[in-house]
Amino acid sequence: MSEKKHVRWLLDELPRLREQNLITAATENALREHYAVRLASGVNYFMLALGILGVALIGGGIILIFNYNWDMLSQAQQIGVSFLPLLLGLAVSLFTLIRGKSQLWREASAILTAAGGAVAVALLSQIYQLNGSLSDYMTLVLLTSLPLIFIFDSIGLAAICCFGLFSLLDVFHQPLPELIHGVILCGILAYLVLDLRAVSPNRTAARYLMIPVMLFTALRCGGYCQALMLFTVAGFFLLAACELADGESSFWKNPWFPVSFVLMTVMLAVGAESDHTFTGFLDRSRTKDVSQIVWFWIPEGILLAGCAAVTSLNILRKKKDVIRVMVPVMVVLALIGFLLSAAKAQPYYLLFRVVMNCFMGAFGISLICAGIRKGSLLVFNEGILLCAVLFTLRFLSADLGLVVRGSGMIAAGLIIIGSNVYLTRKNRSGKEAGHETK
Repeated sequence: MSEKKHVRWLLDELPRLREQNLITAATENALREHYAVRLASGVNYFMLALGILGVALIGGGIILIFNYNWDMLSQAQQIGVSFLPLLLGLAVSLFTLIRGKSQLWREASAILTAAGGAVAVALLSQIYQLNGSLSDYMTLVLLTSLPLIFIFDSIGLAAICCFGLFSLLDVFHQPLPELIHGVILCGILAYLVLDLRAVSPNRTAARYLMIPVMLFTALRCGGYCQALMLFTVAGFFLLAACELADGESSFWKNPWFPVSFVLMTVMLAVGAESDHTFTGFLDRSRTKDVSQIVWFWIPEGILLAGCAAVTSLNILRKKKDVIRVMVPVMVVLALIGFLLSAAKAQPYYLLFRVVMNCFMGAFGISLICAGIRKGSLLVFNEGILLCAVLFTLRFLSADLGLVVRGSGMIAAGLIIIGSNVYLTRKNRSGKEAGHETK
């Protein structure tokens, strides 16, 4: 709130500064455009959540009342009642669009209209005894909700649809549903990508919603080889998170970093422990299914192209920190592992696992060194996490007694605590010394 107050004060001062010839008219316009983004009112997510809860409770209560007397109504009356929530949503939507109401009204209108459509489909299916699965029902609901997201610019309805995607996971080998699912996924992704722009007030929410969408994509499209897609998803979002960090995004506005780093750590641990990282995920029954191959390689190709593009930009801009260097190497190693599994090159499985162990250790040690050099506890503990996971895998799988294992784990814990305390004190003393010299 205080930032907006300061920005308004600055914008009020601009005409006075221009009159005194301290700035030009072009400079004034440029400053207004630059700071207009910070004055843009974002969505009140707390009020939005309360609104969704309120609409759900009201709708549930109405449904229960009608359900109590449902059998007493004629078929024509039942059909009329089925369309009442949808008509209410359309009426509110028209009022919102015609009067140009606030974003909260737009969010409520989009959700109410989508909920009315979902209720109408459910009740009509019951009236006419139409058979169908949950996936069929949700496919129709999501498809009809997709235009509402764009019409009302509704991040709330987009969030509901992002999590509703997971109800579509049980449909495979059916060309028409797969095509419709592709349209729904592309539509949601297009909306979120547009909201990732710096001028969008929903950009932080869009970053969070990209996480379930990418998880759904990996589960839905990665059936051909899920391990490779998970490696690539982790790599791409880590590189993208580094770009956000360069833009001074705070930790809570950069959710891609912790999520993708944890995913990368899990996948590296699987690769370092198992000889069948990719063969375990590779579904031989689908290697001749053209639709599954297409479903896999379209998103995988886009992610690989994204990794290559960001890496090329980092090379041109001479950005060579540990993550930006090691993550592309990890993606290349994952591709090699996939090719070895596809070629059934079993003699090289053990060698690949050794390489993954060495890479994980080198990555962790590099992060620890970078953290000490920069005085960054975050980078230091990232390296500690990688090394601790690798140490646990190798230590617990070794043929050692319980006493030795227990002593080793105690020693590792003391090293982690002690190193963090040392680095914290070092940073604190460095800051105090810097203040004294000023």
